[in-house]
Amino acid sequence: MVKLRTYKDTLYDLLTAYAAERVRKLSGKSYRPAISPVLAIEEARERLERLLGRIPDWRTLVQLLPFEWTGSTRRRSALASTLLACLELARDGKVEIRQLRAFDEIYVKDRGAVAPLGGTAA
Repeated sequence: MVKLRTYKDTLYDLLTAYAAERVRKLSGKSYRPAISPVLAIEEARERLERLLGRIPDWRTLVQLLPFEWTGSTRRRSALASTLLACLELARDGKVEIRQLRAFDEIYVKDRGAVAPLGGTAA
């Protein structure tokens, strides 16, 4: 005859023991995610303010990004910060922003500059 073992531990006891072992093995180690570079909105705004007067015609938002920020993860930060800076400048009446359709290119133009004759409008 085969004798069956009976266990008194519950699922809670099993999970507690497993968690305690994991904590023991990982003690002293902490997770540190990689820090992505971020273009500050203030920096983007200062850059755009320096460009004012040199944007007489409609330009895409992507054309206004700093060259050194056009890399993959850096590009996303630069695009978001530049868009927010453009929104602030539009609120202040310094630039105009236009988007023809949802999810389409965003165009920016200096409000104070006079567009040359025969210039293209988006």
